[in-house]
Amino acid sequence: MAVTFALKIMTFIKDAWVPSPLQILDGVSYKSELKGDNRGFQKEATSFRTAQYITMEFNNNGGTWNSTPRTGESVERITTIKNGNVRERKATAGTENITAKVIASSLTGGAGDYYTLSLKNATSIPLIPGAPKINYAFNLTVRKNGTITLEGEHDGFPSYEVYARVSNGGWQTIYQFNQKNLIDLFGDGDTKVNVTRDIL
Repeated sequence: MAVTFALKIMTFIKDAWVPSPLQILDGVSYKSELKGDNRGFQKEATSFRTAQYITMEFNNNGGTWNSTPRTGESVERITTIKNGNVRERKATAGTENITAKVIASSLTGGAGDYYTLSLKNATSIPLIPGAPKINYAFNLTVRKNGTITLEGEHDGFPSYEVYARVSNGGWQTIYQFNQKNLIDLFGDGDTKVNVTRDIL
């Protein structure tokens, strides 16, 4: 009997707007802000900075898996201090820096028992040259019996959420992280992760 799992790893900014992490303008004549997602943790969210969707199927003949990366639109709002004029720039980052690959798997009696994937993200704001990246490096293990393990590290900003479901069931929470300060976007691996959940 086949068992299908779906997972999603999303990063999002809970604020409506945040200051630009790199003030490319002078900060006196102009103010530069970036649009956030203006939300909290949401299992069915459609607004995010980055997303990585994973599907896996285990059956009597082995297993299959797939990864689909996505990025949300970036919006920069530039306000002229003197007269209050506002203009916006928009762009969407590419997905080439959101990757997945198998680093371990087990075949027992012809059936796949588990997959371990290396998941990495190093996506920067496309509007601002040299902007810090949203970084994570996870090892995700999904077992046929419904045990899911997520371990690795990520930045302290923005917020992170990971959900999983079996077949067409409801989304279950694997991991949630509430963002710290914008400065925590700089650097890599500020926050360590090691969680295991049984969803069957």
